[in-house]
Formats: sequence, C-alpha cells, structure tokens
Amino acid sequence: MLATFMLTGCGDVGTIQTPTDEGTAPNPSVPARPGDDPEPVTPGAPGTPNPPNPDPTTPVPDPDPQPVCASVPPLTVGANKVKTLLTGHALSSSELQRLNDGLQPLVEEWWDSPAGQVKLRDFFSTALQQAAFDDDAQDELFTDSVRFGDDWEDLLAANFSESLARTALQFSDEGVPFNRIVDTQRFMMTTSMMVALAFLDVRFRTDDNRLRYRGAAPIDEVTYHRNRDIPREDSFNPDHPDFMNFALPELDEDCPVDSISSRRGPALRALGVMFGRADVQDCSDAETTPWASERDFEDWRMVEVRAPRDGEATDSWLDLNGLRSRNTLVVQTPRVGFFTSPAFLGTWLTNDSNSFRLNLNQALIVALGKSFEPEDVIIPAFEDALDDEHADPSTSCYGCHSRLDPMRQFFRQDFSVFNGPQTDPDVQALAAEFLFEGVRASGYGVRDLGRILADHPDLPAAWVQKLCTYANSAPCPEGPAFEAVVEHFVDSGLDFRAMAVELLSSPLITGAECVRDGTGGTVSISRARHFCSVLENRLEEPNACSLTRRIGDLVPSVPDDGFARSAVDPVIIAEDDIFIRSAVEKICEELANQMTRTDAFGTEEDQVETSVRNVVEKLMGLPPEHPQHDAVLELMNGHYQRAFDETKAFDAENGVNDNRARRNAVQSTFMVGCLSPFVVGMGW
Repeated sequence: MLATFMLTGCGDVGTIQTPTDEGTAPNPSVPARPGDDPEPVTPGAPGTPNPPNPDPTTPVPDPDPQPVCASVPPLTVGANKVKTLLTGHALSSSELQRLNDGLQPLVEEWWDSPAGQVKLRDFFSTALQQAAFDDDAQDELFTDSVRFGDDWEDLLAANFSESLARTALQFSDEGVPFNRIVDTQRFMMTTSMMVALAFLDVRFRTDDNRLRYRGAAPIDEVTYHRNRDIPREDSFNPDHPDFMNFALPELDEDCPVDSISSRRGPALRALGVMFGRADVQDCSDAETTPWASERDFEDWRMVEVRAPRDGEATDSWLDLNGLRSRNTLVVQTPRVGFFTSPAFLGTWLTNDSNSFRLNLNQALIVALGKSFEPEDVIIPAFEDALDDEHADPSTSCYGCHSRLDPMRQFFRQDFSVFNGPQTDPDVQALAAEFLFEGVRASGYGVRDLGRILADHPDLPAAWVQKLCTYANSAPCPEGPAFEAVVEHFVDSGLDFRAMAVELLSSPLITGAECVRDGTGGTVSISRARHFCSVLENRLEEPNACSLTRRIGDLVPSVPDDGFARSAVDPVIIAEDDIFIRSAVEKICEELANQMTRTDAFGTEEDQVETSVRNVVEKLMGLPPEHPQHDAVLELMNGHYQRAFDETKAFDAENGVNDNRARRNAVQSTFMVGCLSPFVVGMGW
C-alpha cells in the first residue's frame, strides 16, 4: 500500500512507503517507521538462509529453521495498532511510559473501555454474521413490509444486528465460556425485540406458503377511528371491548369515512400502530401516537428465551407493559445461539429448493471456520433426509449433499422454509445427523445442533483466527505461536477476553518479535470502521463520518469488513486503490473545511501554532513522548509555512490578506495529517 500526502493548494506531494518483502524505502522527507531499517545480512547467521551447498546434489536440511524477518518494529508501533483497533485512540504519553511494564495490562484496559466495547460490538456483529440484517431482510422475515413511525423499523433491525454481539460481551463479563454463544438461549435483548419475537412466534408462513396466526386472541380485522379517543392500552387488550380499535385523529382528510376497517394483514397493521404507524387500507398511511417508546429500543438486558412448560401459556406480543418488566420470553419457536436469530436467518434467507443447506453451511463457517469440501464423502446413518435430486452417488454433488442433507434437518425439524415454526409432522420425523470434521452425532432440532457445534474441537482455533484476521487484515500462520494462543484459550475455559489479551499482546499482532511466517508487522489501510472511529475519537466529534452530507455519501466507498455466501474467510480489503484513495481524500478535505472552524484547529494568528500541534498530537496520535513526534511536528510546521507562503504568492495580484492564507495553510496541514498512515493506515 502507498499512503499519499495530498496537499491542498500548495506544496509537494510526499509519499510514505510501507515495508515490503525487500525491506523499506522510506521517503527522505518523511520519518520512517521505527525499526524499518533491516540489519545487514550475514550468510549463515541465525535467522538467515544457509549458504549454497557446495554439492547441489546433496541438500543439507536446516535442523532448526529460524524465521526470517525483514524488520522488527518497536513495541510502540504494535501497541498503537492494538489500541487503534480496540478504541480508535492513539497511545497516550502515560501509556508510552507504561509499555516498559508490558502490553497486556493496557490491552485489558482498552478492552474494557467504553470505546473498546463499541468497537468489539462491531467485530462480533460481523464475525457472527449478524451485521448485514436490514429493512429488506426484516420485511422478508415478517413476510410483509414492516413500517413503524419515525423509522423505528431501522431501530428494530439495528437491535437484532447488535443482540448477539452484546450477548458475547456480556458472557465475557460474566465469565461464561465463549462457546456458549453457539447454543445459548439467553440473549441481550430490548423490549421491542421481545415484542417482535413473540409476534413472529404466532404469525408465520408454513412450508406450503400459508399464512397462519395462532395467537391466543384471534385478530380478524383492525378499525381506525378519526373521532374516538381510545387509549392505546385498551386497543391492545384482548379483554377490552375496544380491542383492535384504534384512535387515529391523523386519518387522511380525504378519507371518505370517520371509521375504516381492514381485514388484510390485520395483525401486522396492529403491530405498526404499536410502534407509531397506521397502514390504512384505501386511505393514506399516517404516523400516529405509538404505544411503544424509544426506550423500548434501548432497555438492553439479558433475556432467556424458552419453550412453555406443561400447562404454561406463551407470552403475547400484545402485552407490551408486561414484556417491559420481564427477563424471560416464553415462545414455541426455539431461539438458539447465533444461527437462529432473526438477523442470521434474515441475512441467509432460504427457500424450498435450498431448504436450509445455506444456513447450515454458514453456521459451520461462523462456529468452526470451515466449510464443506466435495471430496469428503461420508455415508450417513440415516438416508431419509437425503434429497434424491441432489444426492445421487454417481454425481459430483454427492460429497457435500451426503452430509449437508442430514445436517440441514436440524433446522428443518424446527423451522419452515419461511423461517416460521415447523408444523409438518412428516418433516419433523425425518432424522438429523451431524457429520463434519471428525464429529458424528445425531439429535433433534436446533438445540442439539447448537450443543454439537459448541462442543466441536475446531471452535477454539477458529475464533483465534477470526480475531487475528480482524487485527492483521490477513490470517495468522498456524505455527507454534498461534497454537500457544489457542492452548491459552482452551486452558482459560474459553474466556474470550483472556484469549484476546493474549493474542493482541503477542508478536502475531504487534510484530515486535520475529515469528515464523508472522503477519504482525503487516500494514494495511484503515477500513471504514477503524477510519471512522479514529476520526470520531481523536477529533472528539462523534459524527465525524456523517458530519456533512458529502462525507456521509463518501464513507460507503471506504471498504469495511464483511462476509459472503459460502466464504470461510471474511471479506477484508487490505490495500487501497484509486477509488478508495479518492474517497478518503475527499472526506479529509471536507473535514478540513469543517474542523478549521473549531478552536482546536483554528486559523487565527494566535491559534496556528496550537492547530498544527493538534494535527500532530490529536489527529495523527503522536504525543510529545512518541519517538516520531518531533520529526513529524517539524515536517508539519514546515508544510504549514510553505502552504502559507505559496498561497500568498499565488494570490498576490488579487490582494489576498493573511487570514485567507492562514486558513488555506491550516486546512492543507490538516489534510496532510488526515491522509497520513497514522490515520488512514493500520499498523504504522
């Protein structure tokens, strides 16, 4: 990757080159990263290739091969990388001094910090494949368009996307082994989520595409009244005469009647009213007074989702007040781990043809970091669930389908292809069998699938690798250093926080020691989630990536972490291109225009010295004690002066005053800092 300084209106275009396999080639005008100068190579010295064998026909193997590293950066580089990953902040002066006592205590603090928890939610949402859930997927899950007042449907989708990530972090706080995220029936939830899950439990489509409603109180129609005052609580009370009658003073004036009823999708229409929107058949839709509140999207707590016990009724979505005070949700539809969440099912929508094969494969990728290989053929103990069309032993499809079909049955026993509860006894009767990576087990439904995945021996290494790939923008080499972290994870009782501290403090990530095939010293672009957190936290501007409409439109052009169908490795772009660079330059240019209106980066004569210093110390994250601080500050002061002088010289004929020259020079200096690898790069 080549990070480029684009100077606005004046000055040179300087470059900083990142380390390559051949070493480094830093630009003379820019301080090189400490530790980038490789030592001279002495033939035969430890860590270098052996000299040529005098007799090429008799190879001499190296009895103790050593890793070869072009350069080993100091710990400050790796520590800054880890803090940026976890919080978006750079090392402080006190933290630079504390590095002498080791990195692990600092990583623990960064993990526990509020900024760290926000960044970790992003990591877990992506790693658990919950982050792609949006309005369109939500509509499919509800089998119809879901529209609430004030765009609250967006808040509900965001709740579902965050739920498993928050659950993983809560488990870490409670000391719950991480593998329980696979088979848990306890989730961090909001009241709005509880309402939605209770609703999906009673209104669903069966395998034959029939819409059913099995609520205790039938809902055949809803009626809206322009001139009646009906408390919302009465409208949702099945025992009240005004059940499903809604006050709607907002009813369109062009609507020909004062009361209008609808029998088309009445339950979903009632849910809309609960959250502030009336979908009025034959008249205009209207935002209306909700029964719910924004608090119902913010009251996160741990909730156990379980099946009813003998003689116990399920919880009703109509009972909003009751759900607000509960920590359990009783429903028929099982909710187990990450792979039955609405966010996961809504992202990987199935159909009659695929019939949960995709969902099963994605669950393996998330839990175990592995997928099916066609050449791995295992004969299932039960062949009833094999698809005759796809599982013909004479075809190339048989290798996968011989295992996929019996395994997808865990889903089919509990869910219809429309993600509703399974009601067909013939489908429920087909046996399920798990056949993957040396583990063979039978069971029934998603609860047993969760248990099997949670106890699978491949899970610990898979999740060490996921975190390593997140940190390095590339997988870790699975050598002794990697295996030591996996062993630490297992020995800790699958304590994810303990594993993360061990991994993020190791040379696998920091690059502070030479590791065989190590990637810790790898430099990559700062992907969108990291780039935005750096700008937000270092500039103390929470909306930095949406500060203006132009910035908001440009941010999606900066790549972010993602995942793809059947892809084991996450979708991560580590190097920039002309389009990414162009977007980042325009974002920095717009931020320069906005931030130079603040005191921190002011353009008055008595503010300039502080503004340039803030570019270096705040934006670029180089406190006075940082080994590169003085050299970079000198460079930036020199750039400011050149920009000031050249602006005045360029506009001399127009009689430009010093104010404009200072403003342009400070903006140009801000852009240089914003486009430096300390901001747009990761691992510098």
